[in-house]
Amino acid sequence: MEEKMKYRSALKVAVVLSLFLFSLSHATVLYVHPDSTLNAIQVGLDSCANNDTVLVAPGTYFENIVWPNTQGIDLISEYGRDTTIIDGSNIAKVIILDVGVDSTTIIKGFTITHGNSTIGGGIYCYINNSPTIMKNIITENNASTGGGIYCTQSSPFITDNIISNNTSPAGAGIHCYVYSHAIITNNIITGNINNIDIGGGILVIESSPLISYNTITMNTADEGGGIFCGTTPGCVCAPTIINNTITDNTANEGAGIHCAISSCSPTIDSCIISNNNGDGIFSRDLANPVIHYSNITGNTGYGVINTDSTLTIDALNNWWGDSSGPGGFGPGIGDSVSQWVNYDPWLTSPVGVEGSEDRKQKSGVRKTLTVYPNPFTSVINIRLLGINEQQNYSLKIYNASGRMVKTFTLTTDHYSLTTDVSWNGIDNRGEKVPGGVYFLKFESINYMTMQKLLLIR
Repeated sequence: MEEKMKYRSALKVAVVLSLFLFSLSHATVLYVHPDSTLNAIQVGLDSCANNDTVLVAPGTYFENIVWPNTQGIDLISEYGRDTTIIDGSNIAKVIILDVGVDSTTIIKGFTITHGNSTIGGGIYCYINNSPTIMKNIITENNASTGGGIYCTQSSPFITDNIISNNTSPAGAGIHCYVYSHAIITNNIITGNINNIDIGGGILVIESSPLISYNTITMNTADEGGGIFCGTTPGCVCAPTIINNTITDNTANEGAGIHCAISSCSPTIDSCIISNNNGDGIFSRDLANPVIHYSNITGNTGYGVINTDSTLTIDALNNWWGDSSGPGGFGPGIGDSVSQWVNYDPWLTSPVGVEGSEDRKQKSGVRKTLTVYPNPFTSVINIRLLGINEQQNYSLKIYNASGRMVKTFTLTTDHYSLTTDVSWNGIDNRGEKVPGGVYFLKFESINYMTMQKLLLIR
């Protein structure tokens, strides 16, 4: 029996080795295996044409990968992130992307570890590089800025990753720097350490990423344990921070979120900001966050603190941990607010999955966004459930570079509880858009969500 099993195993490897290069739907799949002549990921990538796939067998690959100037490569592990490791040996970045790839380039299913660099320890996206980074473990990387992931003038789609135990004095987990409008969604960002400066979990500088549905926990920084967002005067920093759980982070200023400088205006909506070792949200130097429908409770410092007397922060309709409202300069016994924070009205019960009763009354029933078919070749149908008749809504479609290509305005005269809209791949100028990844943004006064679309031409 043992000999038979060995034979079957050897036969499988032999078949894989003989067929590591084969054609599938007009693209090539290259199979990287430690026991193959193709045993290096870099060699596989360098052998790709546009839209090819590099499929990687389990194992540890000690490599410092420089992405080739080729669009649409899928770098995918065969059996997932727990079994397939790219180890940078603490000598350089693990993966460099500096050739102008878009979101049709995919990095999926790896443990990316032991990168060490001045800029970007784990993954480095430099100017117009916006890959899809999904279902990876990005851990134990180090850099002077951007320990786990660093992007500048790039907008990667970062989803379903575990980003943990990275170190950097500027953005230990993720650093979005200057015009980097990344989509950061459904990740676990935990245990990243910055004992010197800003941004333990996520650092946002002069960028406007979407940060949604993440768990951001147990990160450390001097300022902005969970998230730091800031800018220089005249430059824009306007991240959208929605539906995140931001807990148990530590910082001297802004253990949950730190906002700095006058052009910094994040939208913080429907988040849990609780049990942080320090302030839940800290704002200074004319930063102007808008904070709505969030549970801000159990933070050891202020729930929200504003140190600038010339500006009042909008922190309406939040739950502060007690029906009496916020403490400090508020009237109640919930998490404290400082001066120059507008907290009234507040919620008298926590925001839950469905939202509190206060929010339901103000913003209508819960909303659901579905799209089909996705991917699509000619027309995609967009269905909205739970439209509030008392408000107007907008649908906007963006390409992978963050440019808006199509707008739908939904008026209360024509749309109600169920709404169907279709898009045929034609932009606002009446021109056919190319195939690729697009992002659908559904927005109202009190609600926003996004959906990834894939158009195949």
